[in-house]
Amino acid sequence: MNKTNETGQLEPLTHRLNPHQQARRDIRIEARKTIAQQLSREHAITRGIAATTLSVLRRGLWGRLKWLLFGR
Repeated sequence: MNKTNETGQLEPLTHRLNPHQQARRDIRIEARKTIAQQLSREHAITRGIAATTLSVLRRGLWGRLKWLLFGR
């Protein structure tokens, strides 16, 4: 049983898992964090590209030509 006798609360995972199970759990958690960080970074890059494109498309013809020639 995973509950303590006094209060009926669950015991902490550190008491319930053996060291091998805890190590595997830590590896899975780190992998999820890494994937989430990569997705967040890619999403931020995509948002930046979309915002830049939208700002260029809102400009007039001369503003677009200036942006194409000089990068501003």
